[in-house]
Amino acid sequence: MASFYITLGERIILYFYGNERKNKSFIEKWKIIFIKPSHCPNCKKVLNPIELIPFFGYFFLGGKCKNCNTKLGIIYPITELFFPLLFAFAFIFTKNFSFSLIFIIFIGHVFVSMITDLNKYILDFENLFFILIFGSLSNYLLTDKFFELDSIFVFIAFLLFYGIIYLIKPDFMGLGDVIFAPVFSFIIGHPWWIFFLNTSYTLALLGTYVFRDREKKFLKQKIPMGFYFGLSLIFSMMVKILPNNFFGDLDLFGF
Repeated sequence: MASFYITLGERIILYFYGNERKNKSFIEKWKIIFIKPSHCPNCKKVLNPIELIPFFGYFFLGGKCKNCNTKLGIIYPITELFFPLLFAFAFIFTKNFSFSLIFIIFIGHVFVSMITDLNKYILDFENLFFILIFGSLSNYLLTDKFFELDSIFVFIAFLLFYGIIYLIKPDFMGLGDVIFAPVFSFIIGHPWWIFFLNTSYTLALLGTYVFRDREKKFLKQKIPMGFYFGLSLIFSMMVKILPNNFFGDLDLFGF
């Protein structure tokens, strides 16, 4: 499943935002995205079944294409290991297979948004619908509610906050961030939005510092905030799982 979402994210970038965006019709693009076999992004050599084995396939290939020696990103084995571990985490603490499966699908769509923002500073609005649907289903399977009333107020507060910032200083953040952050906060709900918000900016500061362009001042760095919102949402959902299924009635935030 991890391989599917990595490939989905990369192909959306290529066929909707990259060099191939003008070469195919809308229908042709989606046919290629979902049907075309996995292949080397450079020489287009199709991978065989052994090379497609999640996690291990990367090492069978030696981390590069056997045909043209193009190096493959380390993101492949990391993600292919992370997804099953995340599924195991969800299942161990919830004992709910349905939740664990829907949760992983939800995380997969969040991951696609992270890939597009990290590579192109673009958040795919079409994907937001699936994030909202599978995020709400995850909440229902975890808490027996699609959302709490408090989540609506959290959504409105985030939308007003980021909307005002965008209107006052549109170059400070992208429109995608203005839309995605409130939806993410709605999904995570109250009081978990506190953890989500703080983690988002902590990760953004750390990530920007570590991967900064040394030729630019720190405050001039371009930040893929959608990537950090997505990463924080994943961590926040993991934390949300724990008190509901591990700590019993303990309220970590005192609400």
